[in-house]
Amino acid sequence: MIIAIANTKGGCCKTTTAVNLSAEIERREIHTVLLDADPQETSYKWALRRLGPRPTSTHLLAIHETSKVLETATGWPPHITVIIDAGGWDSPQMREAMAAADIMIIPMQPSQPDLEALESLTTIIAEAKRSINPNLRPAILLTRTPTSPQNRETADARAALADFGLIPVLRSQIRDRPLYRHLFADGLAAADTTAAKASAARAEIQLLADEILAMK
Repeated sequence: MIIAIANTKGGCCKTTTAVNLSAEIERREIHTVLLDADPQETSYKWALRRLGPRPTSTHLLAIHETSKVLETATGWPPHITVIIDAGGWDSPQMREAMAAADIMIIPMQPSQPDLEALESLTTIIAEAKRSINPNLRPAILLTRTPTSPQNRETADARAALADFGLIPVLRSQIRDRPLYRHLFADGLAAADTTAAKASAARAEIQLLADEILAMK
């Protein structure tokens, strides 16, 4: 199973999604490859920090590759889950990730700029399905959503996306929690900690992994 985490809009938690999903799938003892296709190497550097304090036995392998993304992503046995952290723009790396992927997860914030950027991305996805990967299954993941139940931004964004109607929206979401940023700086993910303060983050990443793995 190959999962591309991609969007042409920057700042929408692509890397946060990729590393937390990778760590959660690894926690389930599924062999996982985290392929960082972004020249900035952000998720790859996270993985290097993560390996420092951890035992040598791990189900997660991190690779940084920007020139042969399609070849690298598709060169693994079928029992291995590959997660591609694509760059934050319409790049050759993103196009190759879309060509390789079974599933494309599109992280986006519940904001007007993100909604407006989706229109051009939808055109790119349609072109990819028509020309290079007819079996690509895209899905939107709402990220940095408010933690307050009184805030209507998430519900309004879901309504707008339902009206848009071209790409399904995942039920799960990643909320705007400082914890994700703190864990990332330490080379950790929600799946790596049992701290009570991380229970809500762990739960939402587990739901996300459940939903994506069920798309096989």
